[in-house]
Amino acid sequence: MSGARPTAPDRSRRVRPSAAGPAPSIRGGGTLPPRTFLLTLTPRALPPFPTGARMTDATRPLADRLGAENLRLLENIGVRLTVEVGRTEMTIRDLLRLSEGSVVELDRLAGDPLDVLVNGTPIAKGEVVMVGERFGIRFGQIIEPEKRAESL
Repeated sequence: MSGARPTAPDRSRRVRPSAAGPAPSIRGGGTLPPRTFLLTLTPRALPPFPTGARMTDATRPLADRLGAENLRLLENIGVRLTVEVGRTEMTIRDLLRLSEGSVVELDRLAGDPLDVLVNGTPIAKGEVVMVGERFGIRFGQIIEPEKRAESL
């Protein structure tokens, strides 16, 4: 979507960017890297998510399929899990015109599965769910390890 233009603020669904100042802290320590945007959603902004999904052989955890013994050497290595809501392209001019309350259209429809990435590599599709008062991700389609390796 080249040339996406900000629209007038929609006061009924306002997304407030974090205030300028020190970088927000991440649960468990650390801070977000510069130029990271925080998106705050309210529970009423989320569509209801159907329950009752079943686990099949294809969706069994990777450790079960490859053997826990083989993964034991790797289990303490930290990775960054990211959930991508969507993307868009815009000009620097449009970027500089953004202000509090601006809305930018992304390349996804509301309710579409979100991409789940580990260290920048897509591993699954998922849906946003509520876990108590926090947001979580319910994994849907898992990308097979062989296909993930091809994308590297």
